[in-house]
Amino acid sequence: MLIDMMHAYYGVRQVKITDEVPTGEGGQTEKQTRVEMYDFGTLPVEALDLNIHIGEASYWSRILQISTLNNLQTAGVMPSNADFLARMPEGSVKDQEELVEAAKRMQQQQSMQQLMNNGGM
Repeated sequence: MLIDMMHAYYGVRQVKITDEVPTGEGGQTEKQTRVEMYDFGTLPVEALDLNIHIGEASYWSRILQISTLNNLQTAGVMPSNADFLARMPEGSVKDQEELVEAAKRMQQQQSMQQLMNNGGM
């Protein structure tokens, strides 16, 4: 994809070319760098007919989503366990719906306890 984009949009540009050139002393080489003009429109993109299988992208997306949720909860942006569990990708947590309901019940109990403690003062 990048080569096709370079072929279509880069045009003629300066490129830096580094070669290893033999110095003539025991097979040693030294790097020589030069700048030349290159027409990227001459890249043979027709020869690049590739079919690449990259695997299941949703797997990485799921890992990224879980990691992001963990980071949000750790940072305190999402302090509710119920919200955290509800946003987990489907199938990531066994009995997810039951856990969400249990977390909501626990959150309600804690809220009621706080109200009772604050009201009793």
